[in-house]
Amino acid sequence: MYNMEFIDGVMEKVLYGCPNLEYLELDEFLGIRCLEISYVKLRELIIREYRNENHDLGLELIAPTLKYRKSWGGAVRYAS
Repeated sequence: MYNMEFIDGVMEKVLYGCPNLEYLELDEFLGIRCLEISYVKLRELIIREYRNENHDLGLELIAPTLKYRKSWGGAVRYAS
């Protein structure tokens, strides 16, 4: 997905409809503070240029099934 603005909860709904998704690349997106990906088979996640309107906050990512993750262009905190 490229150049998207989300609100918390919307991305989870999109991913919930794709339970077999194994690879996701997010490029230039904003608006999400917490992203939980615990109910899909996602194994690889690439995040480029994450932005948040409140610049002191980063993205909290809850994704226990991930085997590979890479991010740049914004603070991403990984939780298990």
